Amino acid sequence: MAYNNIFAVWLQGPLEPTLMVATLQLLSDRHEILRTRYHAVQEGDPRQVIEEPGPISIRLEVLTDRPEGIREELAARAVAEEQLRPHDLSVAPPVRYLLVRLSPTHHALAIAMHHVMCDAGSFAVIRREVDQIYPLLAAGRPVHLEPLPLQYADYALWQNECALAGRFDRQLTYWR
Repeated sequence: MAYNNIFAVWLQGPLEPTLMVATLQLLSDRHEILRTRYHAVQEGDPRQVIEEPGPISIRLEVLTDRPEGIREELAARAVAEEQLRPHDLSVAPPVRYLLVRLSPTHHALAIAMHHVMCDAGSFAVIRREVDQIYPLLAAGRPVHLEPLPLQYADYALWQNECALAGRFDRQLTYWR
């Protein structure tokens, strides 16, 4: 639980949950890291397993039948609980999606990810792409994003190559 990160935003304005699901599905299809699970092999060393694109699961919590004065508190509690739920890194990609509907024009979107797959910069990428994709889908327009030049696995491979070549030795000595 200590390694869980959560990206949560309050969304104002009309929102169609099925279009948000489609938006998050496109993100998952586009970013291998959102489809990557981790399992231990060879003396406990973890290995990435990138799953093929497939349907995502999103939890939709509807609070429109609850008293208006407590909806935001209930939504905040749902987001906090999502952050505290542990991830089983070996079974499924360590990412969960939660959409809380407070009213037709007020929602909370939360994406809970294990730190092994994300950092603050990751959330900036997600937000930017959600902000690009959702309005296009809502307008019935096609979504055309530039292909990604690299996936996370490419970056991890580059880091390993640098480490093996000794390119991080000075930094490692400094930090030790």
